[in-house]
Order: sequence, then C-alpha cells, then structure tokens
Amino acid sequence: MNRKRTIFIKVLSSMVSMSTIAGALILLISIGEQTRTVEKGLIEENLLLARIAARSIEAGYLAHRWPFEALKQIDESENILFWWIVKPDGTIYLANNVEMWGKKVGKPPPDIDEPVINDVFYKKMGERIKLIIHPLDIKEESGEQWMLYMGVSLKSVVAARNDVIITSIGFFIIVIIVASLLSFYLAKSLTKPLRDLTEGVNAISKGNLDHIIEVKSEDEIGELTVAFNKMTNDLKEYRAKLEESRSILERKVEERTKELQSRVDELERFHRLTVGRELRMIELKKKIKELEEKLKSNEPYKKPESD
Repeated sequence: MNRKRTIFIKVLSSMVSMSTIAGALILLISIGEQTRTVEKGLIEENLLLARIAARSIEAGYLAHRWPFEALKQIDESENILFWWIVKPDGTIYLANNVEMWGKKVGKPPPDIDEPVINDVFYKKMGERIKLIIHPLDIKEESGEQWMLYMGVSLKSVVAARNDVIITSIGFFIIVIIVASLLSFYLAKSLTKPLRDLTEGVNAISKGNLDHIIEVKSEDEIGELTVAFNKMTNDLKEYRAKLEESRSILERKVEERTKELQSRVDELERFHRLTVGRELRMIELKKKIKELEEKLKSNEPYKKPESD
C-alpha cells in the first residue's frame, strides 16, 4: 500500500511541480513583457511631448518669446519630473525649477539629430528615471546645439507592473489549482492500472488463479495487463495438469502398494508354512533318533505317542 501511494504521490508531485514551474516562467515572462510594453508606451508618449515642446521652444526663440504656456503643460504632466533647456556648454538656461537656472549638468552629447534616451538615477527623488535629450534647432556661433532635457518618472510603470503582478498571481493561483486537479486525475488514471496489477499479483500469490484484470487501454500498460492475464491462465492450466498428474501418480502408487502388500502377505504365509515343516522335520528326526537308540539297546519297542 505504501509503495502504491508512493508511486501516485511521485507522479502527482512531478506533474504539479512541472505545472508550477511552467506557470511561474510564463508569469515572469508575462510580467516582463507587459512592463516593457507599458514603459515603451510611456517613452513614446513623452517623446511626442518632447518633440512638440522642442518645436514650441524653437519658435519662441526665433520670436524672442519663450513658450511658457506650452512649457507649463509639460509641468502638469504627472510623469514629467523636470524639463531643462541646456546650452552647449551644459549650463541650464531655463528650467521648470528656478533654482536650477544657471547650474551645470555636464556637456550634452554633440551633434545629435534624434532624441537620446538614457537610464539615470535621479537623486532628488531617489528613483531610476528615463532622461530624454531632444536636440533643438538653436545653435551657437560655434555651431553647437542647445538641448531639451526631460526627466520622465517610471512610477506609473512600477504601478502598472504591480497591478500586473497582482492580477497575474491571482490568475497563476487559479491555473495551479486547475493544474493540480488535472494532475490528480492524470496521476490516478496512470497509477490505477499499476494498482490493478499489484492486486492481481497479490491474488495469485494467495492461490486465486481465476483472477482476471480488465484491459482498459492499448498502451504499454495494457500490453502488460494482457501478458499478465496470459501468464495467470498458463499457471492455471499448469496447475490443473499438475493436479491431474499427481492424481494419476497417487493412484499408481496405491495400486503398486496393494500389489506389493499382497506379495508380502504371500511371502509371510509361505514363510510360516516353511517354518512349520522345518519344525516337524526336526521333531521327526529327534524321534527317529530316539527309536534307533532304543533298538540298539534291545529295549522293547514302545510305540510313540501320536501328536
């Protein structure tokens, strides 16, 4: 019983483990893919915002009037942490935070035609952010470009990822429950033929050769069941022949024993007759001897007494 349970538990635990591992991998891949999708959408949205802002800044520079209304809309975006207009030497010319005006942020990348996106750590907020560096069509006499810096917060991405994780974990638990139930059913269906075979072996070991196992499948286990039933039938036929042979042998032994006993009885009767004759001969010889002795001594003859 313990062995059967062990086989069932091994099959069940293997199926549940494989389902869990597969589900976990799918969960991780799904979370990663959805996080990247959300992040990509956020970047594309803010790249578009950076392009619009850049065009407004360029137009305002030419008109000697900064587009504060357009820049204010950037401030109102929940994902924008800051925006800076940076000169070629790295000096912040204009920013959403007045305290940043005139500060140095490092020299921008030279001669770029397309926006550059970098992963940076924003110390002020203590978080990892995306830094969009968009070139402006504003140049110094040296030909160096001005740049628009925009810091994009990834909190919305983190929040979306957390929502995905919670939803995915709930779905994952449901999948594991369903997989466990299916694994239980499959493990039971796989181990039941083995249990039937074990019961058949136990029945045969107790002498029940009439036990037949029902064949329920055409796979290897079904073939094993057919072979087992054939072996049981062969054993039954062999036992029947053995019983018949034993009966015949017992009958022959009994007949032979009677024959031998008859001969022994005859020998015993013959022996008794022979011994009796021998004893009479001895007695007769003794009387003859006595008679001879009497005749020699001239004694009158005395008729011997009859037996």
